[in-house]
Amino acid sequence: MRRYYILLSLICLGVLLTVYSSMGSVFGFSGDPKTIVILREVQVTVDKAGQKREFIIPQDPLDFAATLTWEVNISKKLSSGDKNPASFTIQEANSDKRVERKLVTGSGNLTIPKGKQYKVTVDAGEYPGFLLKTGATVQAKLSFAEAQIKYALGDKPYEVDFAFSGPAGITDWKWSWGGTDSATGKEVTHQFSKGGNSIIMVEGIGKTASGVISPKYSFEFDVPPLVVLSSKVEPLKGPAELAVTGTANAVINYGQKATYIWNFGNGVEISGPEAHNNYLKPGRYLVRVTATVSEYKIERTILVEVSPETVLPGPTLSPAIGPVPLKVTGKVNPKISGGPAQLEYVWEVMGKETKGTTFNYTFTEPGDYRVLLKTTDKLHPDVLIPEEIILVKVLPPQITLKPATTISNGIIPLTVNFDPGVTVSGSPAQLLYRWEFGDGEVSNLEKPSHVFKIPGEYQVRLIVNDGLHSGNLVDATLPVTVSPPQLKLAVTPNATEGLAPFTVNFAAQVSITGSPSEAQFLWDFGDGETSVDQNPVHTFKQEGTYTVTTTVKDRFHPNVTDRLTTEIEVRMPKIRITGSVKPASGKAPLTVNCEVAASKEGTANPILKYSWDFGDGTRAEGSVQSYTYKKAGIYSIVVTVLDENLGITEKKTFKVTVK
Repeated sequence: MRRYYILLSLICLGVLLTVYSSMGSVFGFSGDPKTIVILREVQVTVDKAGQKREFIIPQDPLDFAATLTWEVNISKKLSSGDKNPASFTIQEANSDKRVERKLVTGSGNLTIPKGKQYKVTVDAGEYPGFLLKTGATVQAKLSFAEAQIKYALGDKPYEVDFAFSGPAGITDWKWSWGGTDSATGKEVTHQFSKGGNSIIMVEGIGKTASGVISPKYSFEFDVPPLVVLSSKVEPLKGPAELAVTGTANAVINYGQKATYIWNFGNGVEISGPEAHNNYLKPGRYLVRVTATVSEYKIERTILVEVSPETVLPGPTLSPAIGPVPLKVTGKVNPKISGGPAQLEYVWEVMGKETKGTTFNYTFTEPGDYRVLLKTTDKLHPDVLIPEEIILVKVLPPQITLKPATTISNGIIPLTVNFDPGVTVSGSPAQLLYRWEFGDGEVSNLEKPSHVFKIPGEYQVRLIVNDGLHSGNLVDATLPVTVSPPQLKLAVTPNATEGLAPFTVNFAAQVSITGSPSEAQFLWDFGDGETSVDQNPVHTFKQEGTYTVTTTVKDRFHPNVTDRLTTEIEVRMPKIRITGSVKPASGKAPLTVNCEVAASKEGTANPILKYSWDFGDGTRAEGSVQSYTYKKAGIYSIVVTVLDENLGITEKKTFKVTVK
């Protein structure tokens, strides 16, 4: 919606200002393609107790039906005790018939029938206060159509028919189109010189109930163009030969008819609403379409850009890398933008040319080669098609090694057979072998056999060289682990437990894998004594558990050893005492006869020492004793048997009562 402002007569404005001192007015119009509506807006505010404003809308009756829209804002809320609340009222001008009454904020609209007027009352009301009565603030805004202009296009270029509707009673209307050009009447026809914006002034003179009036209105009017030319050309860009289609897409106003001329900028002119053209050469072309209506001409220009024809030959070579002899096949996969085209291909390698879409060549020498493809279009010889270069890498025969051995881990002397596992892709090739075994020895045989005599970790290296192609060399390594001779020890004692002194005969056996080797023995009996004999004899003199450690090592390879442990259990023999003391009781003086005999475990005739303690401080030695107690008492007789060689003893106690 566009809004315009109009000029009212000073008399009308003075009445409004005089009658409605707190009322302001804003004037304008909005319209659709067929009707222009001139609006009048009225704004009123009251805010004092008992203040009231009344006015008539429209001020003069209209000769058409209009719509009145209104908005009101009342600052105080309505309560049941208000006797004279603020209000907004619309009623018929010549009666008390109420059309609208609002006591609270609101909005709405109604239709003003032709020739009808309404009285609008804006009342601030009265509200009791502490000292003085107060009124609400009431703001009202009203808008209605005060005039409208209907228009229609005529049957001549830029001719428009206008019909004006406004205040009833206007008898004379004067239309001004700018300058000295004018017309009179409620309905007029005017032919503009061209389309576009134009200022129109309308002044009315007449007599209404309010007196003689002469309203003036001014508004902008967009004169519709004679031709709306929305021409297009498709496509706007592309390679030669570019076929385009032009479409006028024109809207012709005022009931006219148009003719069209297309100038495509390449010397081609075609008439009609639709035209076709083919651009054969690249360039920028300005297409001009001219629409002619009567003596009027309307033009539009469109830019078309035609790019040169592009050709991508898209050559491929397969394979592009490989060993001699390398047979290469080439072909093209052209992509053409524009056209048509008639392409010719020339392949060039090492100064030799081959024509055609395919290419076959066999490379017999290693190296890096360039294959050049030249392309021309016989239909468009001026089109520059870039040359394509494809690189081909020709390798010497490819040697692959997967060396293997019959054994890779063993004990000296270790004999190993080697196989290079060689494969060759391409020909010819003359293979030369060199095996480096890592122990200072080499071989030039293809499949050598080698004896490793010294223990160690060896990385055997194989080098294969192509005698026909310098620098065509490959190598590989193989690990070989060579171990020294292995010793396996076994120990056999004739017994593992006995009585002290306990004599044990030890026997050691060793198995040897590999050579040379010489076994050396070391025995640790666990009692501080050792032996280097293979089969020693050892006596354990004390009671206990002994761990005998036997170690064997290779004199030629000191790090090669084996070790075993043997547990020997030795305990002391037990002494057993038998005998008697008689009598065991009697009156003093009492003579007792003592006799004992002792035996030692594991010995038939042991040599033992007997000691007696008669319990009264008297001692004696020997297995048989006689002793007299002179005093009464109870005595403990203790006999001790000692083996002086082993240091073991045994005791026995007898009780004697002397009365």
